[in-house]
Amino acid sequence: MIKDDIMMVSVVCQTYNHEKYIAECLESLVTQKVNFRYEILVHDDASTDKTADIIRDFEKEYPVLIKPIYQRVNQWSLGNKVFSGIQLPRCTGKYIAICEGDDYWTDPLKLQKQVDLLERHLEYSMCFHNVIEHWDDGQKEDCCFSNIVDREYSGLEIYKNWIVPTASVVFRRSILESGCSDCFLNPHFIYGDIVLFLLAASCGKIMGMKEVMSVYRRHEGGAVFGYNVNRIIRSLEHHKQVPLVFGKQYETASKELRVSLLISLSFYYLKQNNYFLMMKYLMLSSGISIKRTLLCISKKIKRTI
Repeated sequence: MIKDDIMMVSVVCQTYNHEKYIAECLESLVTQKVNFRYEILVHDDASTDKTADIIRDFEKEYPVLIKPIYQRVNQWSLGNKVFSGIQLPRCTGKYIAICEGDDYWTDPLKLQKQVDLLERHLEYSMCFHNVIEHWDDGQKEDCCFSNIVDREYSGLEIYKNWIVPTASVVFRRSILESGCSDCFLNPHFIYGDIVLFLLAASCGKIMGMKEVMSVYRRHEGGAVFGYNVNRIIRSLEHHKQVPLVFGKQYETASKELRVSLLISLSFYYLKQNNYFLMMKYLMLSSGISIKRTLLCISKKIKRTI
């Protein structure tokens, strides 16, 4: 039974060429058992397969829940930020949940459990939970994305260890009105999820939940799959910006992450027999921290032995 007419949750779902996965995703969203109103904001970024057709079928069956945008031109290729620039501004819920079109929820009570938690604890700005990491090509067995337990997590811990899968997150929409909310306009940030989590950490406490309630899918067409040199280079500036925007408590972690990326690039170009670029990134890494650089090199060599 619905409590009142207030829109409690906006579920943000972004998709592109997910015809193999989008039906499973949307089915898991529309079958949530809740005692409040929620909406599902789907954004199809001009898919070239049958993703949009599948969304339209769900829209016809669930016209109150499904609120889609069908782009004719791919916004990502134009450099537009779909999540922060298009999706978040149209959210009307008190809380916002996230599920990419190639992920899905496994617990029909997921939203209810997370909203109940946030309603009981006003000091929490966000909560998240364990998910199963599934490799589509079978190269690895299904396992927990990270070992989340029932406790509070700091922004620094989340930033350093990348332990929060987006399909597990519910946060207060009010954090988007905070003083740091213009961080989404920073052109150097490329990982919107991390920016969101650090924004939430700056506005309140973050609670982890040990329950497994979602699946995070790894596949060749996914947002994070394989080795992308250009993305790694852009990541360097992303991490450099984090302490500048969110505070000095992230400075050491930012340096450690940048050194790790630079050493990764150095070894990549070593394998390509490009010794100029190998030395370039090695020197850049040493300029940040010689000690951390030597430690990363040592770990890389041990993995190859």
